[in-house]
Amino acid sequence: MMTTDGRPESLEWCNFAAQTRAVCRFGGLIKNPGEIDLLGFSRLLAVNTDGSNPKLLGQPATAYELTIRNVDAAVIDWLTQSDGTVLLERLYVPEEGKWGRTSSGRSGGSVSIASM
Repeated sequence: MMTTDGRPESLEWCNFAAQTRAVCRFGGLIKNPGEIDLLGFSRLLAVNTDGSNPKLLGQPATAYELTIRNVDAAVIDWLTQSDGTVLLERLYVPEEGKWGRTSSGRSGGSVSIASM
């Protein structure tokens, strides 16, 4: 279905959300810009079982984020009675727009049903 080279990310797990669609978590360690520390990160991804049509399930990253997002989303329930949907917790971080104003009002977590 998919592989990673471990530089910097590695595949942590995959689970079926439908017969032809899976949800996978990948993560790794990256250097914190301007620091000597390493930061852990993980991302949730939906992908067809043949490796096609990948889709990140968390908030898309931008250069305007005010904080570092280590984890973007987590599966709360696989909703096994409904093929192709999962219940997700998503993490949202505020973004800074032009002239230092906060451009994205979303901040914190939310729970939503995601269709794969």
